[in-house]
Amino acid sequence: MRYSHFDFAKQLGNGYFNPLTFDSYLLTLRAEGGSREPGARFSWNAQLVAGREHANPDGDKPSYDVAVTAVYRFALSTRIEVRLQSFTSRTASLSGFARNTAGITLVHDWNAK
Repeated sequence: MRYSHFDFAKQLGNGYFNPLTFDSYLLTLRAEGGSREPGARFSWNAQLVAGREHANPDGDKPSYDVAVTAVYRFALSTRIEVRLQSFTSRTASLSGFARNTAGITLVHDWNAK
């Protein structure tokens, strides 16, 4: 469980998300799989974060973040990671923020033995 709180000295009238206060209550669930044996080739992990946000002014809205990562290890020192993520605090009225991302990362550990 994670709680965050922000206070701002004043609201600026620049049209962007600009609350006087912001609070969020989030619960994180994680799962992972794949072999933990040395030399295992494939693993995965998933994360779900769900909760509520409250902005003053603007009110309450649900918030969630879902991410899945798949990892393929070519060798002990080299792996590729593929990640998909979706986050939103958007409501039916379209207030809030949303983003979807995808990424591929190639990792090489020059010190691996």
